[in-house]
Amino acid sequence: QGNGGPGDAQQRANRMAGELCQLVGKEPPHRGRTSGLAVDSARLIYMANQIARNLAAQGEEIAVAATAQHIRDFWDPRMKAAILGVDDARLEPIARAAVQKLGEIASRSAT
Repeated sequence: QGNGGPGDAQQRANRMAGELCQLVGKEPPHRGRTSGLAVDSARLIYMANQIARNLAAQGEEIAVAATAQHIRDFWDPRMKAAILGVDDARLEPIARAAVQKLGEIASRSAT
C-alpha cells in the first residue's frame, strides 16, 4: 500500500488498464507510430471528449456505453491507463461517465 502520493493514482490506473486488456482478451495491434506512443493526457482528454460528442446524439445512456466500449476496444493499454488517471473534471459529462464506467469494470474484475 502506498502513502496516497501522486504515484499511487498512476499505478492504480496502470493496473486497471492491464485488467481492461485482459477483459478484451488481447492487446490491440500496434501499427505505425503507435508503437512509440507518448501518452499526453491533454490529447487523450480531447479524444475522449470528441468520441463522446460524436455519440451524444444517440442519447446519454447509449453514448456513455458506446464511448466506454470504443475506448476499451481501440485504445492502447497505455492510453487506457492514462485516461483512468486524469482529472476527470476536464472531461465532458458523457466522456467522464464512460471513463468512470471503465474504472468500475476494472475494479470489479480485480476483486
